Amino acid sequence: NLLYGYSHTTSSFESQIEWMSARFKNSLEFEDKNSFVITFDDCSIHTIDQALPILTKYKVQAYFFVVEDRIGKSIWIDDYFFWLSYVPNGSYKLFNRSYNIKNQKSRLEIHQEIWKEYQHAPNHQFILSELDTQYSLSKLKSTHSIHCKRLVTLSRDDIFNLKKLGHLVGFHSQTH
Repeated sequence: NLLYGYSHTTSSFESQIEWMSARFKNSLEFEDKNSFVITFDDCSIHTIDQALPILTKYKVQAYFFVVEDRIGKSIWIDDYFFWLSYVPNGSYKLFNRSYNIKNQKSRLEIHQEIWKEYQHAPNHQFILSELDTQYSLSKLKSTHSIHCKRLVTLSRDDIFNLKKLGHLVGFHSQTH
């Protein structure tokens, strides 16, 4: 789905960590030669469930960048991709245009049209509001709850636990 077009599988991540760990030293310093640095952007609970055990297994420390206003909540862009990925096939009127979702290709085309026109909008909440009027995001989340851990970001407790484990936490802006 579109949401996972920006990440990869857990097994792929483990293979990459294993490969890098065998050839380079892990570092939290970007200037270290012959080393690698791992960073995570936005940091969903899914990151803790899937990536943290692998980092621990290979004794790799990483940077986790969180969005300050969204700690413990979803980030609008993830909700946007979730809606586009899971809304049932059918016709939808979005932004005074009719769109027909019939397959993965049409979902990507709709995303590209919406993104081209609205990516620089000052308040992205109106995009979610428009999508929600056509098909409820809450209904999608309840129907596809297995995927929702990808949508909720780390809690304060998760952040403090990462720091206790020797990882570094930074901010990926206040609002994303």
